[in-house]
Parts: sequence; structure tokens; C-alpha cells
Amino acid sequence: MGLFHTGRRRQYVVDKKFQLRATLVGVVYIVAVTASLGLLVGYLTRSMGLLLEAHSEELTTLYYAQQRDMMVTTTLFLVSISAAWIFFTIWRTHKIAGPMYKIKKLMSEVDGDSLHIAGALRKGDEMWELFEAFNSMIEKLRKHQSDEAKRVAKLLDKLDKAEDDEERKEIAKELRTFKDQMEAALE
Repeated sequence: MGLFHTGRRRQYVVDKKFQLRATLVGVVYIVAVTASLGLLVGYLTRSMGLLLEAHSEELTTLYYAQQRDMMVTTTLFLVSISAAWIFFTIWRTHKIAGPMYKIKKLMSEVDGDSLHIAGALRKGDEMWELFEAFNSMIEKLRKHQSDEAKRVAKLLDKLDKAEDDEERKEIAKELRTFKDQMEAALE
């Protein structure tokens, strides 16, 4: 099974709850910082405007026009930085949500009693260690199940070849011991 998936996923929002929450946190932070700075600048601007009103009406008009332009620029900056944050966060969280989605999908295959699973992450995805640990666990489970199937096959073969009740009792004892070992592994 290869670890790299060469295809490109076209859906970037894979886990809406996780990805949109991460995006929202960033946007709220950007808006809060910008609003705080805006309040500070607004206070200072108003103070300067009051000082200018006492000296020159022409300077005051020019000053307030410049402040209006600065507020428009600040608003545009806020909108553009928020949009950039949204796109960046969706892109970045996709590198986590995509592998989470893939691992959950593979887990559901295991839940459906299949230990022959195939899955790969894309180059650049996060969570490689978890994915590799999951694959390693599946390989160990496959080997364990294969060993158990071989052991059962041997016992069944022995049972088919048993010639008397004494041999069958001995095989039944081995089967019970095997069953007990399997149950002990579940505790």
C-alpha cells in the first residue's frame, strides 16, 4: 500500500465544524485587534480634530476628509486581511481535516470486519505519524488474525484426522485453551 495519494481533492471543506471554527477564531481575533486599534485612532483623531477646529476651519475640513479616507482604507484592509485569513485557514486546516476524514473512513472499513484496507495521504498532509501508526496497527491485527486462522486450520485438520475419542478430547481441550487465550486478549 502506498503512502502517497497522487490525486487532488477538490473539496477543501472536509470537516466543517473543525475548519470553520478555526477560521472563525482567526477572523474574530483580526476584527478585535482592528477594532481596538480603530477605537484608539478614532479617539486620537477626534482629539486632534477638536484642536484644529479652534484654529482653522479649512484645516479641520481637510483633516476630517483625510480621516474619512483613512477609515475607508482601514476597513478595506480589515476586509482583505480577513478574506486572506479565511482562505489560508481553510487551506491549512484542509491538510489536517483531509487526513482525519481518510483515517475515519479507513476505521469504518475496519469496523466492517475488513482488515484489508487501502488508503494513502497526499504529500504535504499533516498527521503522518497517526496515519502510519494506524497502518502499523492494521498490519499487526492482520498478522495476528492470520496466525489465529492458521492455528484453527491446524486444529481442524487434526480433528479430521483424529481416529478415536481420546484424540478428539485432546483437540477439544486445545480449542478451549485457544478460545480462553482469545477471550483473555479482549479483557
